[in-house]
Amino acid sequence: MIAAFAMRGRLQAVVAATLFVLLALLFPPAVIASTAIAALVTLRLGVRPGLEVILLSTLVLGVLGMGLFGTPSLAGVSLVVWLPVWVLAVVLRYSQSLSLTVQLALLMGLVPLVLEFFFFSGPEGWGELLGPLKESLEKSQVLPPEQIAEVMAWLALWLTAFMAGGLFLQTCLGLFLARSWQAKLYNPGGFREEFHALRVSKPLTYSATLLLLALFLAGGDQWPLVRVAAVVLIVIFFLQGLAVMHSLLAASKAGEGWMFGVYALLLFALPYMTMTLAATGFVDAWWNLRKAGQKGRPNDAGNAGDDD
Repeated sequence: MIAAFAMRGRLQAVVAATLFVLLALLFPPAVIASTAIAALVTLRLGVRPGLEVILLSTLVLGVLGMGLFGTPSLAGVSLVVWLPVWVLAVVLRYSQSLSLTVQLALLMGLVPLVLEFFFFSGPEGWGELLGPLKESLEKSQVLPPEQIAEVMAWLALWLTAFMAGGLFLQTCLGLFLARSWQAKLYNPGGFREEFHALRVSKPLTYSATLLLLALFLAGGDQWPLVRVAAVVLIVIFFLQGLAVMHSLLAASKAGEGWMFGVYALLLFALPYMTMTLAATGFVDAWWNLRKAGQKGRPNDAGNAGDDD
């Protein structure tokens, strides 16, 4: 098992984290496993060991990058990806609250916004980077010129928000994977209980409601912070919706089959299922669907999820 190998020692953790970054060059989702290794070491051994693994892995990747590509940029990118997960692992280690940690992770969404402000001077800067895509669409003639211009303008406007949502989701998935590895090695079933209980706080729910209303009813997409906040909030409610589905189906004999169907739909109908689960998470934040579901179960099924 990857986690067991990484926990054998500092060297093994560095090797595993580095190899997954290299694998991510061919299969990008592998970077999540790399961040999970750094988070696992932090969760289990402490702040300093986790940071040491990150810094040593960065050094190794810098040397490899210079040898293979003539640039150490791979090390810099990896460090930017590892550090947010390490910070969250530190928070989770001391708070022991997955819900609190995930909500604090929302601040990660500000990173792309800061980058846009300092390096790209707003959506116009992204428009320049999207130039090759625009040329490709014009050559293929799949859309009329006026529609291509509209698509490019829309992408430039929302690209930072999508990057923020992607960074937030990737960071949370790395943390979840690390926590699940920790549970399998040292506390079987612990992560399942934590994930089933994942829930956004009421103050954040109220704030999210006002912000989403501003976005959809008052044309709040003119404000960069509102765009970024809207996307990361949709992602966090998506994660809560997924937790709701796992929790409600945990006591059902057909639960595993239904969850397989949910993930299959996520694979083949990603936009629709993402918004459906986000809506489920949003409703749960107001009315606690999991509590209502438990009330409707027979008494002998009420604790079915407690033996995870």
